[in-house]
Amino acid sequence: SASDDGLAWLVWPLAPGVFLQEHWEKKPLHLQRQKPDYYGEVFSKAALDKHLAGGTPLGYGDRLNIARFDAGAGSKVDLNKGPRGTRAKREDVEAEWAKGASLQVMHMQQFHEPVWRLLASLERAFGALFGANAYLTPAGWQGLAPHFDDVEVFMLQLEGSKRWRLYEPPAGEEFPLPREYSRDFNPAELGDPVLDCVLKPGDMLYLPRGFVHQGIAVEGDSAGFSH
Repeated sequence: SASDDGLAWLVWPLAPGVFLQEHWEKKPLHLQRQKPDYYGEVFSKAALDKHLAGGTPLGYGDRLNIARFDAGAGSKVDLNKGPRGTRAKREDVEAEWAKGASLQVMHMQQFHEPVWRLLASLERAFGALFGANAYLTPAGWQGLAPHFDDVEVFMLQLEGSKRWRLYEPPAGEEFPLPREYSRDFNPAELGDPVLDCVLKPGDMLYLPRGFVHQGIAVEGDSAGFSH
């Protein structure tokens, strides 16, 4: 289980030593497990709904962002309902979700115990700090513009399916292993993907920092978790 050995659980069925030697800070890894319940009840859209209905304080910009990717403009549209720190109302979140908006839930370990337990086990395994975000996207929609991160990313697919395309960044960007988070890229400036895959519940996608990624929910509402 995750609480026994966080790294072995995270990269199963691959051996941890193989992951560290061949993939860590080197190249992406897509694990197809065909075990939709592998992650248990780490997080879900229903869990978010429960927190919103129960009064958990989720402030825009601190714990929750609402956004949609405008394909015509090639950019992200911010749909938050107030300045940073404004407490999100369930009815506002549901209204934007119904219109195709994605929900980014941040730092769930601070208010959702299963995430806290998972991150604690991974911090023990890696000897490093971990953070967590969840990205919930209605079927057929895209929430964020293509970008790369300045940290190592493990994407855990919890619900639905999401198609991911991974690219090396355009010329002139720091790569590999950048020290800063990237700007948003327009899809037109990206070349051919280095990986094009569909994550299903129970699957995992590892991204070394610097790889540009773009995700679209393809089957059912998608809930992905990255840390």
